[in-house]
Parts: sequence; structure tokens; C-alpha cells
Amino acid sequence: MCDLVCDRYPVLLVMSRFGIALGFGDKTIGEVCRDSGVDTGTFLTVVNTHIDGEAPDHGTISSISGCRAFAAS
Repeated sequence: MCDLVCDRYPVLLVMSRFGIALGFGDKTIGEVCRDSGVDTGTFLTVVNTHIDGEAPDHGTISSISGCRAFAAS
């Protein structure tokens, strides 16, 4: 997680929205998410969307735990 934050400071904004506190040390992204009660796939999808500026594809959204994707009418 530290590498992600050090390389991309705006990730701190996403972390705060998910309630992930600082002080994670050398824990992996998965460990930090698990400790914070956050679905890792959802967190990474939001982070990648924030960094890339592009919406995730239908397959990515469908793979998020507890998420249902709706087709545009």
C-alpha cells in the first residue's frame, strides 16, 4: 500500500472515503483493505478509475463483490 500512496498521492483521498486510516506500514493493499473492512476489488477499481480518469468496463463492475451493473437504456 505504501508504494501505491507514495507514487500517487491522490490515492489518499480515495482511502479517506473508504475509511482507511494511515499507519498501515508495510502491509499489502489486500491486508489494509481486509483490516478496514473494505472489499479489495472495489477499492482497486475506484483507485484505478480515479487515476486513469476512465470508467471501468462492465466486466470489472460485475466482478465487484455485491455490485450489480445496470445496462444504460
